[in-house]
Amino acid sequence: MTVLPVLRGTSAVCCALIAWAVMSACAALAQGRSEPAGTTVIAATLSRLWIADATDVRTLLAQRGDLTPLGAPLQFNGRLSRMAVSETAATLFFESGAVIQVRESSGPEPRADMPRRRPPLDAVVAGGDVYSLVLSSAARELPALREGDAAFSPGDATICLIRLESRGWAGFAPLPVEATSGGGGALRPRLLVLNGAIHAFWVEGERIVCAVLDLPTAGWRRGAELNVPGLGGFAPLLVGRVPALIAAEETATGERLRAFRMLGAGPGEPESDWIPAELHLSEWTGGPSDCRFVDAVGFNQQLAIVHNGVDGRRAVRFARFGEAPSEPTMPVPAVFEPPVQEQLREMVGKGTPVLVVAVLVMLLAFRRTRVDTIPALPATLAPAFYFQRVAATLIDLVPISVLTAGWLGVSWQDAVRGVADWAVAGVLPSTAVLGWWLWTSAMYFAYSLIAELIAARTLGKLVVGTRVFDEGGGRADWRQVLLRNVIRALEVHPPFWLPLLVIFLWGRGRRRLGDLFARTLVLRGVAPDVAESQPSTDEPTGTKPDPPKQDGEN
Repeated sequence: MTVLPVLRGTSAVCCALIAWAVMSACAALAQGRSEPAGTTVIAATLSRLWIADATDVRTLLAQRGDLTPLGAPLQFNGRLSRMAVSETAATLFFESGAVIQVRESSGPEPRADMPRRRPPLDAVVAGGDVYSLVLSSAARELPALREGDAAFSPGDATICLIRLESRGWAGFAPLPVEATSGGGGALRPRLLVLNGAIHAFWVEGERIVCAVLDLPTAGWRRGAELNVPGLGGFAPLLVGRVPALIAAEETATGERLRAFRMLGAGPGEPESDWIPAELHLSEWTGGPSDCRFVDAVGFNQQLAIVHNGVDGRRAVRFARFGEAPSEPTMPVPAVFEPPVQEQLREMVGKGTPVLVVAVLVMLLAFRRTRVDTIPALPATLAPAFYFQRVAATLIDLVPISVLTAGWLGVSWQDAVRGVADWAVAGVLPSTAVLGWWLWTSAMYFAYSLIAELIAARTLGKLVVGTRVFDEGGGRADWRQVLLRNVIRALEVHPPFWLPLLVIFLWGRGRRRLGDLFARTLVLRGVAPDVAESQPSTDEPTGTKPDPPKQDGEN
């Protein structure tokens, strides 16, 4: 078998991988910077605003006063779903069903998990107590607040109001039967506290209905209604202690926000009425049709409105009735990260595809013959099996990554998902996950380098019965060990995983990129009479540890 067809095959694979990497680089440069898939959660009192940037990996939470900027953010593991806030505390509800209370006078304090570990539809603080809206299927499992240990009965209601007690959650009152979940999202039922009374809002067709809770009887009194054609979302709020309503209207040209203020005793009174109000928003780059309404709260005589752009941008826009807002639009999550971290994320996002292209070009130019060849080996040695290579890597890497996650306070499972999304979908993870992966890679590099310099194997290789050798079957020298581990630092970079997996599976000798450049092999011991210990006659082999250079190899 001649070498030329082999080289042509190697070149074809490398060129295909280079083309893929070039397209990825162009896409990354065109996009500018990838953001983790996230949501913005807001809540407010009259003088305090809480903003959270939540992803599957972590949640950053910050607060500000009416005259002060955002403070240093707190970080939590997992995705935040809802918040219920007062002037002195915030109760956080996570997608996992966990509940954490944050007070100014103390650190985060875990509270009782949500029923069935599902986040609430909405939550508020009234009279110092925390109330939540949940589906009746979850409320049935709770004790009744007014009947001791008896089970709570929601009747025919779909939605129920529950309260957080010292011993856990308890059923408080079912909502009227006509109240439904509205499909969730911006049409879900909402809660508002006015003068100590709890008001519930829900959607019936294109009508927004309000009812006020009578605490002594736990009954609801239906109040004002508002019809909004093409209703796509809404949020009740207080602006300067006056009830207001923001509604998103779907039109032929896109989404339009409409604002209403309450005229009368309150939304829970039938004789009250919603009056249209002129809303002035802080500027959103991209035009009105480029964003969609998510949520809104009242804060410091103005409104804070969460908008999502069609391109993934997220921001909090400020607004006033009848006059321009006093504050500019606040981008999320950039507002939580110092400029240095933002620049680091941008460098990683844009520089990674370029680095992949450079490495693949070097492989094609200098080491393409070694992808297809297995050097002549002693009869007692053979290339390690695929499962041995993978098992050894997992034995070495997983404990390091878990310890690093614990040290940095990052959820290991969520961080692994973030890194996997980075490798497969090209979605750059959060700064916290980037830091975790950087430390994990550095510790993995140092551990592997020291172990292979001392014993030519790591703990994982010892367990599976393999060792690092040079191409002649002898012990690799320190230069080769150093080079293969320096390249390992590139190989653990998630965007390298897919192209390098192709090289690892397609090439002969089950060699990773570091082995190809360092001229090393990971070998297992075999009996001398095993046929696999010698390359087959139709495989291109070398007779020396360092085969002759040919066809562009330097």
